[in-house]
Amino acid sequence: MSFGDYRCRAGQAGLLCVNYAHQSAVRLSAGGVEPFGCLRPVPPPDGVGTAFSC
Repeated sequence: MSFGDYRCRAGQAGLLCVNYAHQSAVRLSAGGVEPFGCLRPVPPPDGVGTAFSC
């Protein structure tokens, strides 16, 4: 699956989405959200549970 700059694939560990342009990725699973690369937690906007940014 792809949208915008993101390329995603589903596996046993969850959904992994990679943004090659920003060299970052995120894994979405039952255990939560796991950021990779330059992503760091930031204050989320209203209505958003978790937010990350480079």
